[in-house]
Amino acid sequence: MEVGFQYRRKKGLTDLYEKTEPWIDSAPAKRTTVGSYSTRISGLTPGEAYEFRALVKHPLITIYGKDAAFEAK
Repeated sequence: MEVGFQYRRKKGLTDLYEKTEPWIDSAPAKRTTVGSYSTRISGLTPGEAYEFRALVKHPLITIYGKDAAFEAK
């Protein structure tokens, strides 16, 4: 199976009427055992809020984690 993250710019109050940006996939990593996973993402705008979610891809199904948010530094 493969694991990874998806992220996108988080909409602010002034953006509510704009179309939501599509999710961007991080590079996937192949896993054969249970365990934690992390990755580095470059090119984010400092001070900008982003939302992300984990994902697991199995040949038969893709499972998404709960959305969470962070501010780029």
